[in-house]
Amino acid sequence: MSWRSLLLAVVAATLVHLGLTRWWGDFPRFLDVFLVVTVLHALAGRSLPALLGGMLCGLAHDVWSGEPFALQGFANTFAGYVTARLAQRLTARTTAGLAGIVAIGVVVHQLAVITLRWAIIPDSALPHFGWLFLRIGATALAVLFFSELSERALSRIKHQRLQRPGRLRWNG
Repeated sequence: MSWRSLLLAVVAATLVHLGLTRWWGDFPRFLDVFLVVTVLHALAGRSLPALLGGMLCGLAHDVWSGEPFALQGFANTFAGYVTARLAQRLTARTTAGLAGIVAIGVVVHQLAVITLRWAIIPDSALPHFGWLFLRIGATALAVLFFSELSERALSRIKHQRLQRPGRLRWNG
């Protein structure tokens, strides 16, 4: 994912987050759209862009979440890095391997958020485990869905590019 598409994805995630939060107040408890963008960006397997992309998504999430600033920024940065390092180790892009990497990245993010909340906010309570597991599952499924969607779109574009006739050239 290039930087232009990452910025467009963050803007789209912001619009989805704001729109669906206005429509359903519990939406941020159900799905973390900024984490979806972070993990999709990190699946390319490059550590530094994953760190910076996670930081950008996390700080964008911090702006709209009302939580202590940089909490999501640190958590998304860490989750992006871990996901990118795991994606580097994956040799065959199977659905099961991809699902495992995505699930680990999402769980690492949630553990980082819980740990940072506990360290920053003195009397912070643990999130309800029902919402926590639902959020982990929904975010992982959203990442897998958009990953498959982007793979299909890229393969279709590549197929159309190969089927395009070449230019005629006159050597005369």
